[in-house]
Amino acid sequence: MNTSSKISEILMTNQFLGTESIDDTITQILMANATLITIPEQETAIKYGSICDQFIFVIDGSIRVRLLTKTGRDVTLYHVHPGEACALTLSCMLSGEPFPAEAIAESEVVALALPVDDFDRAMQESPAFRSLVRKKFAQRLTKIIGRIEQICSPAIDCQLARVLLEKSKGGAQVTVTHQELATELGTAREVVSRHLKHFELDGWIQLGRGIITIKNPRALKNICEK
Repeated sequence: MNTSSKISEILMTNQFLGTESIDDTITQILMANATLITIPEQETAIKYGSICDQFIFVIDGSIRVRLLTKTGRDVTLYHVHPGEACALTLSCMLSGEPFPAEAIAESEVVALALPVDDFDRAMQESPAFRSLVRKKFAQRLTKIIGRIEQICSPAIDCQLARVLLEKSKGGAQVTVTHQELATELGTAREVVSRHLKHFELDGWIQLGRGIITIKNPRALKNICEK
């Protein structure tokens, strides 16, 4: 299957940003100017300090956007999954600022890449695309703020990790609700749920209905040892 046919298939099956509202304008722009790229597993998709000259929409695979702090800590900001785009890329394209983080392919990634000039034209000429991009950016920004809150509140992370390890009693599964954890920690359920979700994204736990499976107890222990 050639590139044009593949892009057409992506649009027809609503893989592009997971939407059904793409209009003829953006379809024409994508068909004429977008390219499919493949990023090997563990390769850098976007380097720290680079200029964002194309907007990348993930079709298959996953990208982890991370910060490396001055102390050497590797901090995951968010993940970009199929049907999503990188919010920091959009921010850099609009501001002209260099990319302030690093994006790594967690697995082999297939993505749709649209050059910045064509992206700008799509934003100007396609109301549906413009509205969609704004919505997706706002949703991602909310998640980034939540992540920053988590990073700036290590006490909650530490307490939560310690409670999970205590309740597991050396096993893999903990039967507990988010509300029960929140009550034990003296905080809101939403705060606990947000921190647990980030634990899950980092691969430390797996969330289920009333059950939390601990996949990496060492990582949970390390939170309180830092």
